[in-house]
Amino acid sequence: MFMHQNQEKTELNALLEAIPGRRAALNCIGFSGADKAYAISRIHAELRKPVVVVASSPKMAQQLCGDLTFFFRNDPDGVVAYFPPYNLLPFKFLASHNETAAARIRTLYHLTQRERPPVVVTTVAALMKKIIPKRALVDYAELVLEGEEVERDGLIKKLVSGGFVSTAIVEEPGDFCVRGGILDIFSPMYADPFRIELFGDFVESIRFFSAASQRTRENIKEAVVIPAKEVILGEEQKKAVIARIRKQGALQGVPVTEVRRMVARVREEGVFNGIESLLGLVYPGLDTLFEYFSDQSLWVSADSEALEQCTWEAHEQVMKNYESAMDDGTFVVKPGKMYLDRLEVQEKLAQRRPLAFKTLPVFTERQRVMDQSEPISFRIEENTLLMKALRNPADREQAVAPLIKWLE
Repeated sequence: MFMHQNQEKTELNALLEAIPGRRAALNCIGFSGADKAYAISRIHAELRKPVVVVASSPKMAQQLCGDLTFFFRNDPDGVVAYFPPYNLLPFKFLASHNETAAARIRTLYHLTQRERPPVVVTTVAALMKKIIPKRALVDYAELVLEGEEVERDGLIKKLVSGGFVSTAIVEEPGDFCVRGGILDIFSPMYADPFRIELFGDFVESIRFFSAASQRTRENIKEAVVIPAKEVILGEEQKKAVIARIRKQGALQGVPVTEVRRMVARVREEGVFNGIESLLGLVYPGLDTLFEYFSDQSLWVSADSEALEQCTWEAHEQVMKNYESAMDDGTFVVKPGKMYLDRLEVQEKLAQRRPLAFKTLPVFTERQRVMDQSEPISFRIEENTLLMKALRNPADREQAVAPLIKWLE
């Protein structure tokens, strides 16, 4: 489904003109499918600023990513990125999938570095979860250069503190392997692991290789190491983290044995599976995804009708799991240290005056009070009949006649 060409120019131009001077959210009425991705691609091309698209669910976010990738298919730099939620119940000490952790940390690092404005798609659940501070992520990152020196043992310690796991063979993001002067690392930055060949501390070569076949893919001059998880915990940080754990345990009133167990895991294992549930105690303060974007970024609510309800449900799930953990005597971090509540998310979004895509001009009472902008209506036309006419023309000599008529 797409807008008629002339109508597209009029309505999209009206939207583009309204964006810079808007004082509240802009309600864009009439969108329901891939037309959202098309409109976002046009807006990004015209305004040249970062765009954050917030979807109500992972399913919708992934669909949007697919649609956006199509409209940005001629972009060699991969401007579209997905920042996924962990898909784990709050306050459960469970390990996140390595691919999920890699996608999150890779997207966050790109946001601190890339010069070209990206389009980032995320979910309301991911938006609520507090994340690694930008400063900690930037300070951890290390550039390894061919022909330069790198402290081998120091780099290995850094990998361990960043959540990398030593394995016999590097197969997935977060793995590393040491064999004499060869160091294999699967950094979340890249689709393939890379191999550093060292002579002492001198980097003789760096090359990407296949995790499946272990064969060389490409020689490179440099590689960036970023953490495998959002928790960075070196030996020098453990003392402060343990002190925070003991303080939290005393405030929460959990059994001493539970506190000692948690302290022992941090002291002995460092970055263990599920430690993300302690993120609020690892760092003195956390950031949110909002802090990773400048004030010039454009925020988009992909499905405003469902977003408010999903925000409420995510908040309720956090509180329910927290109360359950407290009743069980499980060591947990207070929700305010780990999550934004639903009102904070709604207010932060409102402050950024997002584009709100809606299928119909329906508004909740809260939206009516907070939203002072006039809606911009788009008439989306079904083009299935046009596609059929082009594929099976009645007159072979005038095969494009239906398209010419539509363009007129």
